[in-house]
This record gives sequence, C-alpha cells and structure tokens, in this order.
Amino acid sequence: MRATRGRILRVKLGVNPNSSSLGTDVVVLALSTPLAASLILAISALVRTLLRRKPDVQQEDLHA
Repeated sequence: MRATRGRILRVKLGVNPNSSSLGTDVVVLALSTPLAASLILAISALVRTLLRRKPDVQQEDLHA
C-alpha cells in the first residue's frame, strides 16, 4: 500500500529563519525599478521645460 502525500496548505515567503530573504528583495526591486525610471523621466522633463529658453521676440521698429 502506498502512503498518501501531504498537501501544501499555504506558502509564506521569508517566514522560516533558515530561508533566504531573496524572494522579498526581488519583489521590491521589481516594483521600485519602473517607479524610479518613471520618476527620473518626469524630473528630467520638468527640468527641460523650466530651462528651455523662450525664443527672442524681435521687436518691430515702431518709430520708423
């Protein structure tokens, strides 16, 4: 007769003191990298907009 195997009731990441916390680190990196990239793009667009020089408007000679 063959013994029945147990079943997995739930999975907890990083609860076991002998387990690696790599699973938690990977999740944080996966979420923070796109956020940091978006933040850098937004800041660079803002700086570029603020530093853009307005074109010189040539004043017409009104006294001619």
